[in-house]
Amino acid sequence: MANLPFEFLKPTEFEKFSYELLDSMGFVNLDWRKGSNLLASPADQGRDIIGQLIKTDIDGSKSVETWFVECKHHKKTVPPTQLQNLLSWAEAEKPHTALFIISGYLSNPAKEYLEKYKRNRKPPFNIKIWERPSIEKICHNKRALLRKHGLLDATIRKIEEIFSAEGEYFDKVWYNMTLPHLLYHYELEYPALINPASTGMPVENFSVSCLMNSSGVRYPSELCGLSLL
Repeated sequence: MANLPFEFLKPTEFEKFSYELLDSMGFVNLDWRKGSNLLASPADQGRDIIGQLIKTDIDGSKSVETWFVECKHHKKTVPPTQLQNLLSWAEAEKPHTALFIISGYLSNPAKEYLEKYKRNRKPPFNIKIWERPSIEKICHNKRALLRKHGLLDATIRKIEEIFSAEGEYFDKVWYNMTLPHLLYHYELEYPALINPASTGMPVENFSVSCLMNSSGVRYPSELCGLSLL
């Protein structure tokens, strides 16, 4: 899949996209912790979204995983300081997974910070990173979701456009089926109009307005106005 144009989304729009993406993946009890109508969510305390994923074990028993999710929609790469809020809350409340959904990429210092964090802190929760390539891979069969958020170039056409295209198509079908028939009878009745040279008279003596189809056949332009109805 081509690069998704996340740059056209506002921060809250990217959060909403992430929320609906998780919903489409089977997460339940989703809570988008949007604290205001501002472009970003200032009061989420490091957790933009909380959700649960129900897992079925091999013996048929079920378990519930709680995920804390933070969405990062930056024009530049995400620095280490942007990771600390979610990790702090995850340490305090111990979810199953702390997930960063990033419209771009982590910076190299941020990647190094996470490696040191996991090595030194040994957190009791999983840490997952979905950067742009991961999101695009997850969304490869979610075209309706991508269209809804304006992330696909090819949008669904309006019904008026579909009807217009159908009308144009059937006009072409009618034209291709009827024109040879009309030309045949027109040539029998008015051979000079179709082929002036057949009369033995100079072609320049004929001033009939003619058109030419894709096969090079000349025919009077008034044929275009004929109707079989």
